[in-house]
Amino acid sequence: MEMQVKPSKRLETFHNYEKPFRERMSELEQRGKNIISFAGSDVHPFGYMPPKYVQEALIKAAKKNLTMYPSIRSSIGKRFREAVVAREKKVHGVSYDPEDVIWTNGVTHAHELLYFSLLDPGDECLLLEPTYLTWCEFGYVYSDKIISVRGGVEENEWQVDPDDIRAKITEKSKVLIMVNPNNPTGAVWDRKTVKEIIDIAGEHDILVISDEIYDLIVFDGLKSVPAASVANDVPVITLNGLTKNWLAQGWRVGYMLFHDPEGKMEQFKKKLMDYVDFLLLMPPTMADAAAEVLEKSLEKGGMDHIDALNRKLEKHRDYLWKRLNEIDGISCVKPRSGYFSFPLIEGIGRIWKDEREFVYDLLEHGVYVRPGFLFGKVYGQRHVRMSFILPIDMMRKGLDRLEAFMKKRMA
Repeated sequence: MEMQVKPSKRLETFHNYEKPFRERMSELEQRGKNIISFAGSDVHPFGYMPPKYVQEALIKAAKKNLTMYPSIRSSIGKRFREAVVAREKKVHGVSYDPEDVIWTNGVTHAHELLYFSLLDPGDECLLLEPTYLTWCEFGYVYSDKIISVRGGVEENEWQVDPDDIRAKITEKSKVLIMVNPNNPTGAVWDRKTVKEIIDIAGEHDILVISDEIYDLIVFDGLKSVPAASVANDVPVITLNGLTKNWLAQGWRVGYMLFHDPEGKMEQFKKKLMDYVDFLLLMPPTMADAAAEVLEKSLEKGGMDHIDALNRKLEKHRDYLWKRLNEIDGISCVKPRSGYFSFPLIEGIGRIWKDEREFVYDLLEHGVYVRPGFLFGKVYGQRHVRMSFILPIDMMRKGLDRLEAFMKKRMA
């Protein structure tokens, strides 16, 4: 009998649910069909460029010949952590110590790392949905106790439902995960809402993880509220990085911040720091460049590009949002942040069995959108995620196709 190497039971629980849709899109494109994709978050193909000092920082770091093994505790690691601390203090007014910072290879890597290091069998994780898709997928790999919580009420601009948080808490609840500003909905939760989430978690000794990668990509004069800024003695792990604010997706520079004034996470933080250091996760060249970027961003004019970026994204957001709400059978809450909208497709459950069927059907008509179940198995249903980073002319063409498709199907 030939040897067959099988994946572990843990790996078997992982499913790349988007893969079949992308494979179908590739098949159609190979046959000559033009597909306009609203799925992506990579801004570079559409002409978005990071500030000049970001490019210069990487060139400068590359010339330093930093080819030693990585170490968080090296002088480069110290510089990076100090730069993160300075950034958080100036931008958000939240104080940290350099020892509160842990490097990750992008924020997505932090998602997996935290599930791996925090959850034991039987531990429950409260996941505020809709949420970013890797919080879902990695969660199901590491736990069978991912509890879907209504993290956004669509009729109230996707604001949180605190009553549902309270209703889902049990004695086994260990972690609560929130994404604010939110991907996929574009919601920005106000101070009162964030404080209420934190207070509920504090009442039940639940650790809060707050994914804040879009903290400055916020529109309409709003400002995001960091969870740690209202947490007082409640332990919070904040996630951020260079991906969005500095348009450096490919750098894979992320970090965790530990807000822990009473030392409740000290044992965990020390163990996780040792683990990350052992894995040699922090490439010296990238860490040196990232530190340079963070330092430069604190200088006068260092974040001027954010205003220009937000003005451009607001214009694109307005166009997509307006067009979507003019299409019969589609309704969309106005996104207040990020790159995405999360429209409701009213015919799902009636004309189409679910989002899968809708997305496959729409693909045949030359448009690809991401199905909502990727962003929450309960509270993502009947929705799709659509990006507004595309050029307006491209969006117009795709939305014309979507509108014709909906007219045909809704007739």
